[in-house]
Amino acid sequence: MEINKNSIQELANRIVKENDLFLLSTPNEKKVIVAEDCLIRIQAQQLIPYCGIFINNPKELQQIPQSIQAQINTPEVGIQCESCAKGSLFLSYVGRANKFDGSELVPTNDIFDAQHKKLLEIFSIRELAYIEFAFEGQQYINYEDPKSFYEEDKKPILFTEEEQKKAILFYIEYGGQYKDQYSSEINYDNFQSIFDENNEDFFEETNGRLIAICENIIKNNGEFIL
Repeated sequence: MEINKNSIQELANRIVKENDLFLLSTPNEKKVIVAEDCLIRIQAQQLIPYCGIFINNPKELQQIPQSIQAQINTPEVGIQCESCAKGSLFLSYVGRANKFDGSELVPTNDIFDAQHKKLLEIFSIRELAYIEFAFEGQQYINYEDPKSFYEEDKKPILFTEEEQKKAILFYIEYGGQYKDQYSSEINYDNFQSIFDENNEDFFEETNGRLIAICENIIKNNGEFIL
């Protein structure tokens, strides 16, 4: 898969022109713009939606002597990343108006790491967890701050039974598979998503699911609503 460098250059030019307006936008307006940018980067094959990993090539991003923003907005660099829903939104957000040093990337899924803190500038913790749930079919994000002694910093991210069902149904609707996929009914209590990168439809499914998430955010004016 080759990156459409013309699309990335057009987006980079637009970002330069719109940057001041973006910085003055509300968080919800920024989320809509970031989701729109994410769609462009997916269609340009700069971002390859992928389950189970935030960004697949952090070392590559760290070795290039440019900010991540400069890397992904410079077509000649040719950077291409497999990334989950949160990782794709993160890169799109950084590409829009935030310089972020690759050395800050860490291989964790912790709400208190540098990349999640960056996303929390516009997304809430619950939004990120719910987006992850809908994309991955399960919730993985860690919300316990190991450095904190305050109980309020150790509360898990909880969703109602209805919210969980909606996330699971969204995951399945857009190609996700679950452990008991041949059962006539979904057992929500024992639901376990599965993904197989060797499945020839794997990338098509993850692609379609992240596109649907971005379109949902745009349609709902910056909110991810199921």
